[in-house]
Amino acid sequence: MISTKYILLLMLPAILLMGCNQPAPPAPQPNKTLAIGDQALADYILMVDVLNQTTGVTQSVVYDTSIQSVAQASGIYNAQRTYQPLLVSMDYNGTTLPGFVRGIVGMQEGENRTFVLSSAEAYGPVDPTKIVSIDKVYTVSRFENVPVTYFQSRNLTYAPGTPLSNGVWNAEVVNSTNSSVLVRYLPQENQTFTFNGIPEQVLNFTGENITLNILAQKGMVFSTTSPTGAALNARVIAVNETTVTLDSNHPLAGKNLTFTVFVKAIEKA
Repeated sequence: MISTKYILLLMLPAILLMGCNQPAPPAPQPNKTLAIGDQALADYILMVDVLNQTTGVTQSVVYDTSIQSVAQASGIYNAQRTYQPLLVSMDYNGTTLPGFVRGIVGMQEGENRTFVLSSAEAYGPVDPTKIVSIDKVYTVSRFENVPVTYFQSRNLTYAPGTPLSNGVWNAEVVNSTNSSVLVRYLPQENQTFTFNGIPEQVLNFTGENITLNILAQKGMVFSTTSPTGAALNARVIAVNETTVTLDSNHPLAGKNLTFTVFVKAIEKA
């Protein structure tokens, strides 16, 4: 009869051999590294320096973020927004700031990095020509000469007394010539409307003119057009009894931007 200890000794080589026949564990994969041409999913926190109007002290505040908890803690949470990582295309010709792309080149999955973009690398300096003051209360004529081709191209009648509307006020045709149609506007007192993206109100009118008041408050943003017809956003930066000051610079023009970026995933080109 074979002793139990010999049976165990006989089994030991088999056990060792079984262990040797097991496949080796896979080697750990190196983290992917961001390069130009790749795509990345990244969370970010953007901080800027803001002057506290009450204390006169400049402080760094969270201006924007993709992280909901950070937005809530910073008082900038927007319930209408979906907070999720940003998809970044690593090129210098897309919608992402080139300086932002440069700032995250070389990052790896799971890495975070903080870097600063100067105003020159971000949205440029403040352009004083984009800050204009306009009259808060102004007067326009109740009459307008409209090219007759406007009516003819739209098959519109322009006989005297024909009722019209320009989307803001009702109007009527007064008379016409071979080249133009004289139109009289028919506003209502205290009527409010939006013209060229700016809210306004009819204060009063006479037989000849209409007096209008721009309904603006500091901090409002209007979507309007430039004199050349280009779309732009204008912020109200000052209001008094006679003027409204509008700034169509980017809100971050003239500011250095501090980004903290968390790379979640990388898709190599």
